[in-house]
Amino acid sequence: MINQQLVSILMVALGLLVGNVLFLYSLKFIAPAQSNVIVYLWPVILVVLATALGLMAFSPRHIMSVLLALTGAVLVIGPDLATGSWIGVALAFGSGFSWAIFCVYRIWQGPDAPDALIAGLTVSSITAIIIHFMIETTTLPTSLSLFGVIFTGIFPLAVGNLCWDYGLRRGDKVVLAVCAYATPLVSILILAAFGRAQLTASILVGATLIVGGGLASSRQVRSF
Repeated sequence: MINQQLVSILMVALGLLVGNVLFLYSLKFIAPAQSNVIVYLWPVILVVLATALGLMAFSPRHIMSVLLALTGAVLVIGPDLATGSWIGVALAFGSGFSWAIFCVYRIWQGPDAPDALIAGLTVSSITAIIIHFMIETTTLPTSLSLFGVIFTGIFPLAVGNLCWDYGLRRGDKVVLAVCAYATPLVSILILAAFGRAQLTASILVGATLIVGGGLASSRQVRSF
C-alpha cells in the first residue's frame, strides 16, 4: 500500500522545487516581467483543472473575475513585454503548470490531508542544495545577502506556503486563486516604497482590476 504521507511530502517537494527551478532558468531566455506574466497563468490553470475534475464549483462570474485579475497582473508587471524565446516561454509556463498541479493535488486530498509542508520544504531545500553543487558555481554571500536569503526562506517561502496550503484545502479556492494575482501588485508597491519602482497609470489601473476581480469572485462564494 502506498504511504500517503510520503506521497504528499514528495508532491510538496516536487511542486515547489520544479516550479522555482523552471522559473529561474526561464530568466536566462526571457525578461523577468514576461516570465512573471506567464507563470501567473497558474491560477487560471488551477481553476480549469480543478473544475474539470469536479473539485471546484464554478460559475461564469468566477471566469470573468479570474480573467479580470489576470489582465490587472499583466498591466502591473509591465505593458511592454519582450517577445523573448520560446524556450523561456515554455520554462515559465512549466513553472506555473507544475505549481497548479501541486495545488490541485492538495485540493483533491481535502481538509484532512496529511501534514506534509514542513517535511516537503525540507526535502525541497536539500534537493536544491544538491542540484546547486552539481551544476552551479558556489559563491559565498555577504552577511546582508545571507540574512536576505534566510529571511526569504522563513517568511515568503515557509510561512507563506504553509498559510496558502491551509487556505487552499479549507477555504474558498476560487477567491484564493484570484487574490494570488495581488502578488505582483504588492511587490511593485514595496519596490515603490523603497524608491525602486515608480507608480504609473498602468499600475494603478492594474491594481483596480485585481481588486475588482477579487471582489467579483468573493460575491459568489460556494461551498467546496
